[in-house]
Amino acid sequence: MASGRTLRTVVVGITVILSLLLVVGSGCTAATKDFTITSSVDVDHSHKVTISGADIESPPAGKTITTTQDGAVPHTHTITFTKQDYETIKKGEVVNVTSSAFPANNHTHKFAMKKP
Repeated sequence: MASGRTLRTVVVGITVILSLLLVVGSGCTAATKDFTITSSVDVDHSHKVTISGADIESPPAGKTITTTQDGAVPHTHTITFTKQDYETIKKGEVVNVTSSAFPANNHTHKFAMKKP
């Protein structure tokens, strides 16, 4: 009889521990990883921009990112994000951003920013 009681005590103890782990663990979220988004294709090319997971988790007041394209005509564009943009991305919603224009032909690129 004593071994039955001991086994029952162990099972109850394990159940309580697992329940506590679930309650404590449910408030924890994994850190957002960096992710890369590809722009629209304009003038036969696109650009990529990498968004910092740290910026999503703790949005800066604003940030400008430069993206480079190494194709036939190497050039850059800038993309500016506001704190609200980062907060929207953090909620899992899409933020649409248009890059700066390239002076030679005035083209821009559109980015639909959403964390994976």
